[in-house]
Amino acid sequence: MSKVITLSGWGMAHDALANVTPDGTTHIDYSHFSNAEDFLKSLNGQKADVIVGWSQGGQLALRAISEGILKPKSLILLAAPYQFVANKEIKCGMDQDSFNLFYSHFESDPVKTLKRFITLVSLNDMNIHDILKKLRESFNTDNIMRWLYWLGELESFSCNSIDFTKVPKTFAVHGRDDTIVDFTQTSLFKSLIPDYNLEMFDSCGHAPHLHSEQSVREIIKAAL
Repeated sequence: MSKVITLSGWGMAHDALANVTPDGTTHIDYSHFSNAEDFLKSLNGQKADVIVGWSQGGQLALRAISEGILKPKSLILLAAPYQFVANKEIKCGMDQDSFNLFYSHFESDPVKTLKRFITLVSLNDMNIHDILKKLRESFNTDNIMRWLYWLGELESFSCNSIDFTKVPKTFAVHGRDDTIVDFTQTSLFKSLIPDYNLEMFDSCGHAPHLHSEQSVREIIKAAL
């Protein structure tokens, strides 16, 4: 039986992908770690045939693979950013001023900001009301200020540092109307991952696994 590991998105419950993954999947919680290095070290010894990473979870999966910590046969990226914040080299990320404003809002009122964030996750999706309802049940306020560190990781990390020669067959799923991570970031992965399979969902925001659960289940099943 294939082993599946999931890494969820920023601010979300660690098992937020349970709706699309098979029974027996291991949902790993990185939110309580105070730094990425300790989290990645904690993965030593983990075995996985398939890793499913949503948003920041996709970046963390790529980092673990690049460092040789995890060696899956397949990787599934759900709305994963290549680089979250734009710079002169990568222009399709969030602009720095918008990020700084969100960061300051989270510092001053994390619960309110996290609730606002889940609205942005579902924005532009044709199933926005159903997705909002599900997200309100799955965002993670445990040790909420730890998310501030991981927000800083989103700001500073770029997949430019990934060794893509170690990345296995990859299935990417992205919403064409994602307001958190622009769908054009998928082209950056396509040029670097030799075996890269992309599926775009129309009228879909930042939660493709909630937009079309059955489609994502089938993609995961194909990767097993």
